[in-house]
Amino acid sequence: MDFAGILDTIRSFVQTEPVVAALVALLVILFVFTISLSMRISRLTRGGDGKTLEGTIKALGSRTSTLESYVRKNQETVTDMEVRLARAIQGVATERFDPFKNAGGQQSFTTAFV
Repeated sequence: MDFAGILDTIRSFVQTEPVVAALVALLVILFVFTISLSMRISRLTRGGDGKTLEGTIKALGSRTSTLESYVRKNQETVTDMEVRLARAIQGVATERFDPFKNAGGQQSFTTAFV
C-alpha cells in the first residue's frame, strides 16, 4: 500500500468514525507530550556533570546555611561598629571668625570634633 492509499484509508475512517478518530488523535498527542516530559525529567535528574538532582539540592542547602551564618556574623559586626561610631564623635562645634580685621567679614571657620 502506498502513501496515497494510507491517506485514503484514514480519510474514510475519519468520515465514518469521527469520535474514534478524535480520540486516537488525542491519544497520539498525549503520547508525544508524555515522551517529551520524560526526556525533560531525565535531563533534569542527570545533572551537569553526572550528579543527581538530590546531590545538587543538598549542596545548595549547605551553601545556603553557610551564607546565612556569614550574614549573621556581618550583621553583628555592623551593629558593633554602629555602637562604637555613635560613641566616637559626641560633640561637634563650628566657629566662624575673621583672621584679618576689616578684610571682608567672617569667611574663615574652624570645626572641632570631640
